[in-house]
Amino acid sequence: MQLTVGNVPKIIAGFTLAGLVAAGAWTLSQPHRYVSTSVLKLNADEAPLQRMQRLQRAQQEALSRTSLAYIIQRDDLYRDARREEPLENIIQDMRNHDIIIRPHGANVEVSFAASDPATAQKATRSIVGALNHSEPALEVLDAAAAAKQEPRDGYILLRGALVGFGLGLLCAAVWAIMRRRQPWTIKRVSAFAAAGALAGGIIALLMPNQYISSAILRTADDTSLQSAIRHVTESDTLNRIAREYSLYPGDPNPAARMRDDLMIRQLRPVGGGFRLTAITVAFRHTDRNKAEAATRALVSQLTTHTDVGFEILDPASHPRVPSSPNRPQILAIGLIGGLLLGLVSTRFHRTAAAAA
Repeated sequence: MQLTVGNVPKIIAGFTLAGLVAAGAWTLSQPHRYVSTSVLKLNADEAPLQRMQRLQRAQQEALSRTSLAYIIQRDDLYRDARREEPLENIIQDMRNHDIIIRPHGANVEVSFAASDPATAQKATRSIVGALNHSEPALEVLDAAAAAKQEPRDGYILLRGALVGFGLGLLCAAVWAIMRRRQPWTIKRVSAFAAAGALAGGIIALLMPNQYISSAILRTADDTSLQSAIRHVTESDTLNRIAREYSLYPGDPNPAARMRDDLMIRQLRPVGGGFRLTAITVAFRHTDRNKAEAATRALVSQLTTHTDVGFEILDPASHPRVPSSPNRPQILAIGLIGGLLLGLVSTRFHRTAAAAA
């Protein structure tokens, strides 16, 4: 089939449509999600800042690792996922995707989404109970309602269309390079693709596993927070921790390497702009035990060697599975890169052969 310049928009449109259809098919194949919602009320006589600080404190405690792990185990949530994934990952997904807490003035909506309506309602009750335990001033206006079906996510369709559009651009660009040439040499392209996959596989195998241990702390004194973080990231502090736990044996100045593996991030408060601040302290290392020990030492530096009054919500976690590398992804990148190099190489190989 002869392709002309006018076919380029058709290629892009075809891939975009294919991406949209694939995303729609994937969305329809997923189980329905059901959402149960409860409405709570804080003291309306308090100032808005005080109400939001109370809610933020309750949320931080109710959604801590310890609290959510207890709820998951007690209510037997995520039964299938717990057989395959570490609890730490399940808790993170639960916080980010299934629990929604929305303040509306003096009222608060608490929702939980699950593939089973009874599970959604039960989990909503448990989250509300955890919030009440942390902040007794929260009054339940509406108990966890019967779960309603969540509408399909149109954002997934948009992402599918964008991915299809990007692939269409890529394929159109490759075709533009190859047009008016003889057919591609399948053997040559296959050889490059195999070489790329092999290189990706070797790189993936040579890359060591990385483990991340994390902890969550809270403080009401966010004015001194940055000075406390600066103290814990000073070279003297990091060098002392690195040498105490033999994090980088033989390195004369381990502080620089430790900074690359250290992550201190402020968690966004509910409602924004309030002074009850939570931060996560995480450290990455090839040894899971050293990752946990270093995180514990960093937390100790913040809580005992600074003037900021930190409260530990979640102690340093013990990572069970590595956070990186993503070996299947590296292998796929090598395969795709080799395929593209093979296509380009075929074009220039034929050009050189014709010139000879």
